[in-house]
Amino acid sequence: MADGASTSLEEQLYNQVFRSSTSTLHAALFSIVSNNEDGIGVELTDAGYSRQTTSFSAPVASAGQNSSVITFGPFTSSGTIIALGMMAGLSSAITITRIRELLSTTTFANGDYVVFSAGSILIAID
Repeated sequence: MADGASTSLEEQLYNQVFRSSTSTLHAALFSIVSNNEDGIGVELTDAGYSRQTTSFSAPVASAGQNSSVITFGPFTSSGTIIALGMMAGLSSAITITRIRELLSTTTFANGDYVVFSAGSILIAID
């Protein structure tokens, strides 16, 4: 439980941010993250890259998972991905809702896709 917030409040916050019918979240990939808490990083700029619309399951114990496959690519160059962010829109000026480093660095080459299976991204309100 986050700083005295009840599980119910945490789940309401999760639903408002990650499952709201009035806004769409987009997954974004980052090659550099300088500050996780403030959402500061460098998003990929590969010509084959674009943010992907993302949906999340209902929370259980203040956490939820992506409810569908998220596919990036095909990429037109090579590079490294170290983090995944949830963005409130498609514009680069849009605020990052959440950014976290991946459990392991992912590399890609020309023609590759990066795929996150359903249920592989866990988001918790803590």
